[in-house]
Parts: sequence; structure tokens; C-alpha cells
Amino acid sequence: MGFTHRDLKPENIMISFKPLKVAVIDFNRAIRKENTRLGTALGTPGYFPIREKWLDGNIQWDIWALAAIILECDMEKDEYYKTKSEERAKGFARLHLSYEGVCSHLKDVVTKIIMKAPKYPNFTLDYLQNEV
Repeated sequence: MGFTHRDLKPENIMISFKPLKVAVIDFNRAIRKENTRLGTALGTPGYFPIREKWLDGNIQWDIWALAAIILECDMEKDEYYKTKSEERAKGFARLHLSYEGVCSHLKDVVTKIIMKAPKYPNFTLDYLQNEV
């Protein structure tokens, strides 16, 4: 739809099960993709990386946040929520991925998006499709 949300987190995703519907809410930090500028870190700590060279309107912020949310869904309740920085997010991810029985697809997604996220603005959905 031409927007980057920039504050994706579990509290901003609503799910209805009958019938199944998923909605993203709270667009107060959203930005049109063409209104890009460098390096404004917006969102909730733990759900975005610190990247001065990523463009604000680029979807890379939302991809990183979705990977963090998917990781959180596989963790114990409130285990990830106390994450307040990118480094802590990587620490929780590293610990969780070391556990026996963690799905190999989850390991791939978290490793390539959270652990090895590029520092420059070429991180797009094409990167995600080619790498995961």
C-alpha cells in the first residue's frame, strides 16, 4: 500500500480466528515509502535495529520487526518482551536458536534477518527471498 509501518510489535497486530483475519494497527509512525530520509530510529526498542544508513521509508525496518515477532512467538511468554536493544535481541535470539528442537526455518529467518542484517539500504524483500 506504499507505507512502512516502523512500529511493528505484537501489540500492533490483531488476530481474529472466526473467520481468520489479521490486521495491523497503530500507524502513527508509518511513513510513505517515497518519503525516505536516513537514520531516524522509530519504533519500540527490541523491534528495530540501529541502522543510521537505512532509509526510514524502506520496508527493511518492518522485515526486521516481523522476524523479531516470529522469534518471540517461539519463545516462552514475555521472554523476548524485555528486550530493549538490538544487541539484547541478538543475545536472546542466539540463546533461543541454540535450544534443541528449534525449527530450521526459524533459525534461517532469524539468522539472516536479525543476526546478519545488512547495515546498508539494499536490504529489501528481494534480499529476503534470495537469502531465506
